[in-house]
Amino acid sequence: MVARAAPAEEAAFQKADAAIARFMKDHEIHAATFAVSRAGHLLHERAFGFADRGLTQPLTPRVRMRIASISKPFTAAAIKYLIRDHKLALSDPVVKFLPKAGFPPPSDKRWNSITIGEVLGHKGGWDRETAGDPMFQDDLIRRELQTNSLAPADVVRWMLTQRLQFDPGVRTAYSNFGFCLLGVIIEEVTGELYADFLQRTVFREAGVNTMTLSSSRPEQRNPEEIWYDFGAEGEHFLIEPMQAHGGWVCTAADLTRFLDKFWINGDPRTHGNGYWVFYGSLPGTTSIAVQRPDGLDYALLLNKRDPGGNWNEKLKTLVDAAMQ
Repeated sequence: MVARAAPAEEAAFQKADAAIARFMKDHEIHAATFAVSRAGHLLHERAFGFADRGLTQPLTPRVRMRIASISKPFTAAAIKYLIRDHKLALSDPVVKFLPKAGFPPPSDKRWNSITIGEVLGHKGGWDRETAGDPMFQDDLIRRELQTNSLAPADVVRWMLTQRLQFDPGVRTAYSNFGFCLLGVIIEEVTGELYADFLQRTVFREAGVNTMTLSSSRPEQRNPEEIWYDFGAEGEHFLIEPMQAHGGWVCTAADLTRFLDKFWINGDPRTHGNGYWVFYGSLPGTTSIAVQRPDGLDYALLLNKRDPGGNWNEKLKTLVDAAMQ
């Protein structure tokens, strides 16, 4: 249920709606959802565009959309839940929690010094700028592992045969794979499926119920999941291995409910306000999550992206300007 916003705030939200609608028209974007909340109260939600490729059925706010890398804060929250439960520590080496069966010893001995905290901080030793992002090397990994399917554990198993790009802890390099690894560790520590553990802990605590993992096959997706406009990029990746760093879908409103309960770094949000911003981007997805100093949280999800990667910052600037 949407709570009543103050008249000045509602006017600002409508200005943001208008800015989003103009941006969508200028860039031929056909589906988006937007939600704003404060302290657990949903103040505004809006859907723009169409629920079908034929552009005939108006979109509603209950639609679930991919959030891409905004999945990472969910995984961070789950890891910190396990830390509070004394199941692991930031200083623990990740190899301590790797499955014992079917996993080779790391070919690069520096793996043995990588800690949970370093992986959370993108300091694990992997650099996609120099070695490529393994989360988008599906064909190569399947061929070398001689498998037709690809799960997160398969990517970890393959990466254990590869060299690191730098000594763990010495610098920062944004790593999708690092969070794939954390998802596998969550399963090993808890004995549960990654998604089941998050549903039982993080999502229950946040009071959300639309979080589901996406599928590369449209017929296997939740009926309320949106269609995606992949444009010239095409759908050249598998979403299944990405679950812990980019595989979740939800409503914009449920994403703000998570933001009301957890900071974007995964820490519980017990009191006070802060300023956090996180972006997501995949072919067919642009996502924005913002925790503002004034206590407002908002989420904006689109079913298309700019291959140049410039939409996130532009849209955030437009929304923030409207909501001053």
